[in-house]
Amino acid sequence: MHKPLNLTLRGEIWYLVRRIPKRYEQVETRKRIISISLESDSHRHASQKAPRVWEAQLDHWQAKLDGRASDARTAYEAVRKVAQDRGFNYVPVTQIAALPDNALLERIEAIRETSGVVDPDETVALMGTAEAPLLLMSEVWSEFYKLTPDRRLGKSRDQIRKWENPFKRALNRWIAVNGDGALTAIRREDFLSFRSFWVERIDLEDRSNNTANKDFDKLTNVLHTVIDGLGIDFIPPIPKRNWRLPKVDAVSPPPFSSDWIRNRLLAEGALGGLNPEARAILLICINTGARPSEVATLTPARLALNANVPHIQIRADGRVVKTKRAIRDIPLVGVALEAAREFPNGFPRYRETPSSLSAAQLKFLRNNGLMESEDHVVYSLRHAFEDRMLKANFPERAKADLMGHDINRERYGAGLPLADTAALLADISF
Repeated sequence: MHKPLNLTLRGEIWYLVRRIPKRYEQVETRKRIISISLESDSHRHASQKAPRVWEAQLDHWQAKLDGRASDARTAYEAVRKVAQDRGFNYVPVTQIAALPDNALLERIEAIRETSGVVDPDETVALMGTAEAPLLLMSEVWSEFYKLTPDRRLGKSRDQIRKWENPFKRALNRWIAVNGDGALTAIRREDFLSFRSFWVERIDLEDRSNNTANKDFDKLTNVLHTVIDGLGIDFIPPIPKRNWRLPKVDAVSPPPFSSDWIRNRLLAEGALGGLNPEARAILLICINTGARPSEVATLTPARLALNANVPHIQIRADGRVVKTKRAIRDIPLVGVALEAAREFPNGFPRYRETPSSLSAAQLKFLRNNGLMESEDHVVYSLRHAFEDRMLKANFPERAKADLMGHDINRERYGAGLPLADTAALLADISF
């Protein structure tokens, strides 16, 4: 049974008077004894209220104590709680400085002062001077979950699971593409890389633009909720254009011009700073029209470099292909053959994580001025390949077979022999 709390009547108001627990003396500017107004002239009402008030005071002390913890995340969360206990949201000092005079004065006056000494913990909490610890993208979900209990109210366990999954998938895909960096280190290029990942996936897996846009919406919802909820002084650089995909129209990035490929992408040393595997895959894509992920996942057995006609074999091999037409053989000529010969065992760096490939290639090309326009993506190489076939009057069947597309009629026969296809490609390749 709990010991009754000591109440004292001062004038017409009852007060809770207690000794400050020893473990909290270091975070309390008042000495030994604390007196808290219960804001009631009724002893019965004050007695009922006192236990709740005391528990709240203990929580407040504990938060201040945690605010001095060595663990940065625990300390920061504790500072935020101190601010909440005093009736304010924690906001960083840069935002405090922009508050109207009356709002700033309200915070200053709320900081407790004892014998001319202001409470240092409350000063940090209400003036927003605590340094926010870096929050990794892998930690964002747990923070988002803690900040959104209202969104799960009334939901069954299964409904909560269905609510959670789209957010988790969006975050996991982001990490797979851009890595597990700090939230505040996100750059505009990271968003464009994520978009590029979805452009390729839509084509490869026959997804809809709306599926990608839902992923974008869930991601930005999480980021804004966590940034606002934790008072992080950061504005995510979400592109104002070229972010969401068209709701109806198919995604169609512009093709690279042949002059751009020849004079910029293939200029001596232009791709020298790109890691060797990503560079080789890019060169193979230029002359084959294959999707980057199709090349990245090639096994040694699918790189037929010693055949009479060197070629790559696009197969399922434990991964999803868009349609049965995506299963195809493509001759290797020019820079594609040279690049493939450097990696006869394939591309182990990206074989299991092809989604990270587009991010690496896109960032390099953008950072080095190798994108023909803001609208171009790595996938534009595939569109350029198709355009070159059109201009060279390739037979319709040959174009469809090389691209892995269907045709609007029944297919008869095996198509052109590899040697004949290689001869055609030699005239449009680099």
